[in-house]
Amino acid sequence: IIYDCMCTWGYYVTKIAKLPAVSSFSLMPLTPRTLLNLDAIRIALPMIIRDFGIGIKADRLNRALGKQYNIPPLDMTTVMNAPGDVTISYSSKLYVPFSETLPDHFKFIGWTMPENNVDEPFVHQSDRKLINVSLGTVANENIHFFKTCIQALANTDYNVLITTGNGIAPEVFGEL
Repeated sequence: IIYDCMCTWGYYVTKIAKLPAVSSFSLMPLTPRTLLNLDAIRIALPMIIRDFGIGIKADRLNRALGKQYNIPPLDMTTVMNAPGDVTISYSSKLYVPFSETLPDHFKFIGWTMPENNVDEPFVHQSDRKLINVSLGTVANENIHFFKTCIQALANTDYNVLITTGNGIAPEVFGEL
């Protein structure tokens, strides 16, 4: 059975029925070390506080299901990252913080969408090292962050690729 990593019932069905499981990670896999990062805590804390009661209920349900069916319950760090026998991540191992701490069942296959039709595709043709500045796909509209990066990297020996997504028009940065 193939299920989304946030589909806890997919995890439980495969465990209860003793079927092979493939978990699909469309988002970045989160490791316990990633979750303990101060920036991650700062982003997640309002949601944790808001949904604390739901989290307690989910934890109780997870424990009850685990006990009833004699299977490992999902804990607080895996309830939104339900693993499979094979876990497919559509990210690059290079972009996942602490990816070396993930179990061997994680397989990084990268981007699976067709290439964009752009007039000038990006090709890095330089001896200079490349830095990709990105805030990911969730909270990526922090113009101040990108402007700070532009200032910090302006007179360095690096080529810089800034990925902002659709939420920020490139014109806001002025001439680069």
